[in-house]
Amino acid sequence: MTRPPPDNPPEPTSDPAPRASTDGNGTAGGPGEGGSRWAAWREPAHRRLAIRIGAGIVAVALIATLAVLVLGGRTTPRSAEAYCSRMGDTRDLGDVLATGDAGQIEAAVHQLEAAGKVAPTEIEPAMDLYVGYAGRLRDAVATSGTDEASLAAALKAATIAQNAQADQVATAVTQVDAYVTSTCGFSLTPVTGATTGPTS
Repeated sequence: MTRPPPDNPPEPTSDPAPRASTDGNGTAGGPGEGGSRWAAWREPAHRRLAIRIGAGIVAVALIATLAVLVLGGRTTPRSAEAYCSRMGDTRDLGDVLATGDAGQIEAAVHQLEAAGKVAPTEIEPAMDLYVGYAGRLRDAVATSGTDEASLAAALKAATIAQNAQADQVATAVTQVDAYVTSTCGFSLTPVTGATTGPTS
């Protein structure tokens, strides 16, 4: 004979709270997740904020560095306008060498080098020869003594050392002067024998 069910059947007991899983090292993990993900979830908010700020600073630094590299690498393009502007600042090399002043020679050659960097392609080969010749004279003066005799001896030695190129350099200087005269509207050759005022 079948017994009827009791009037008040026992309520089903609830399952115990899920236990955190552990990894091989015994570190507790989150419910249903790996330990590392659970650890990230439990990471303090201030630490996560610090990490984000640090990453932002690194990104800004990288952008700034790239900007400096890009902008710093820009050079003035070669053009007649830029070349004439630079050549207008140069002094006659012969006059500067005659001063025997190392500082003036350095400054004059630096001006020529600046002009050479923006010289149009049609005059670039001649400028390269001219600037190279002047640069070697400048280097000789820079390594010599500061007295007049030492400077004169250094310039003479540097000139003799370049005798093999003397004709080529002279031709280059002539080409540069002709180009500057026709394109820039002034001459690099100093006027000699000019008089001031009327003659009787």
